[in-house]
Amino acid sequence: MVLEDEDTGERSFEYDIGHEVFTLGLGHSWEITDNPPLAICPFARPVCMKGAFYWCTDGMLNEYMILRFNLYDEKFGMLPFPPGCHHGDLAELSGKLCFVHAANVDTICIWQLVDDKLEPVWSQCSRIDVFSNEISTYGFFPILSRDTEMLIAVDDEKLYQLYEWSDTMSELVDMEDVLEYERADGSKLTFGEIGRILYYVVPFVESLVSISASN
Repeated sequence: MVLEDEDTGERSFEYDIGHEVFTLGLGHSWEITDNPPLAICPFARPVCMKGAFYWCTDGMLNEYMILRFNLYDEKFGMLPFPPGCHHGDLAELSGKLCFVHAANVDTICIWQLVDDKLEPVWSQCSRIDVFSNEISTYGFFPILSRDTEMLIAVDDEKLYQLYEWSDTMSELVDMEDVLEYERADGSKLTFGEIGRILYYVVPFVESLVSISASN
């Protein structure tokens, strides 16, 4: 809730938010940590890398920051958005924390965090201008980056491959048309029967811990 002082006109943001951690194999309960210094954007994609979680804040009172929760000391820290950015998504590309920002309706910029020490440094590593009526900036999210190629999800329905050396994109998968669903009895379920679906794509990483075996 945003509060405004009647005398000074100064605004403040009041919220009640908590944060807890559940560590697998070390107990059977949630442990309360310090509260986040700012509210997390409810639609923010979290990124987990190098022993920390990262979220974008909700930008209330024009405080555009990235929250970092260190898993080792269970403390919160904050990083500024890249210069000139007021909204966007976080992604991990090639082991680096990146910020994906729609500069306008036709252009996506990807910033890379070069240094997150005392004075965080951002560098714009990609600028993508390959959009058309079929390829928009809506739901644009880079999934994976390898050398000069990038796998990108667009419109929550399609996967594209970006070739940075030629600044072109080619469609790999139309998840709306290609993916098939199977009922328990073996019969197929068509997309029309399911209705509107939004897909979320993440890189697959094989776990050493079984999610089905009992401990």
